Amino acid sequence: MGLEQQVDQWREFYLIYVLLLSLGMLVPYRPPALPGIAVLVVAVVGLSNSITTRRRVRRVREPPLTIRDSAVPVLLPIGWFLLPVVGGVGVIARRPFGLYLPAAGGAALITSATRSTWDLLLFGRTQGLQ
Repeated sequence: MGLEQQVDQWREFYLIYVLLLSLGMLVPYRPPALPGIAVLVVAVVGLSNSITTRRRVRRVREPPLTIRDSAVPVLLPIGWFLLPVVGGVGVIARRPFGLYLPAAGGAALITSATRSTWDLLLFGRTQGLQ
């Protein structure tokens, strides 16, 4: 499997992360810190996967990827996952911003996954795939 396919595979998982983030905030927990812990765990796993993908991209020799080529599929999701990480800490600390940051990160991840799907469709069209 080529690097681009691996990156596309991880970008498709963004929708699963958004679903898990949403479920973590919707389940009625008794101690208020538990939704924050659930969001924090999911966001840290997603951040870890994004950083691992970034490391794989840096190791590519042929053809070398520029920052511009890797910004949308690799670098931006690292920032998107930082939003729910900080939000999860905010929910645990009972800060009002803690509820908004996971929502913003989820919206950004949905946008990234949609862009990934669009790029994959265009790539398949230019390669003559049906």
